[in-house]
Amino acid sequence: MVPEGCVRLRGAIELIGARWSGAILNALFEGNLRYCDIRAAIPGISDTMLAQRLRDLELRGVVLRSVSPGPPTRVEYRLTEMGLELHPILTSISAWSRRWIPIAREGAASLPGLASVPSKEGAARA
Repeated sequence: MVPEGCVRLRGAIELIGARWSGAILNALFEGNLRYCDIRAAIPGISDTMLAQRLRDLELRGVVLRSVSPGPPTRVEYRLTEMGLELHPILTSISAWSRRWIPIAREGAASLPGLASVPSKEGAARA
């Protein structure tokens, strides 16, 4: 049997690690945003993917979608208490990644392989 802590950790990693979820959360850390503002903050995300990720984050209780009636109808997204609690966690992961995860150079392997990117130890020996 898998320990409960492992199951929860896996669920958390899958939640924040889903494609584009981190970028969406990062945008929403700035405050309430309309769909078009989130889209503008994340270059390269498609409308389909953004809508799908927002729905998923809403279903999981991380994002709240609110609709204000009246012409024009205004839809805003904001982080719930659960979503706001991710801010220091993602800030720490971001700081860790700046120290330990190399950015792939043109023509080099990118995550997850990193095969052609030398490690810090290998670079220090060279």
